[in-house]
Amino acid sequence: MNVSHVFLCSLSWPQMVQSAYYHSGGWRINPNLYEEGKVCLSLLNTWTGRGNEVWDPKSSSILQVLVSLQGLVLNSKPYFNEAGYDKQTGTAEGEKNSLSYNENTFLLNCKTMMYLMRKPPKVIVNDV
Repeated sequence: MNVSHVFLCSLSWPQMVQSAYYHSGGWRINPNLYEEGKVCLSLLNTWTGRGNEVWDPKSSSILQVLVSLQGLVLNSKPYFNEAGYDKQTGTAEGEKNSLSYNENTFLLNCKTMMYLMRKPPKVIVNDV
């Protein structure tokens, strides 16, 4: 899955959790990536979590966020990331729904890439 993210680091880094934005083009291609660009991940305090799933200013890092996105969000069966759908894992109905979800995601991903080619995100770099 091809995804574009922009990370925003605040002056309070690393005390405050960082945020991530997904350039969606208005489409939701993953249960963790919203139409308006919100990235849902407990490490970003946009979902519940415990232990090392939540931001800890003493030990959390951008690398942890990137690895979490790669392993937990950008996986081969994102359908099961939707709250409650994990109960369908390993069932015929769940696999059928997951396949359908992936087919739709492929089409929306193509639309997202077309959107990004037509309206590329602006790169903003601020010296702090």
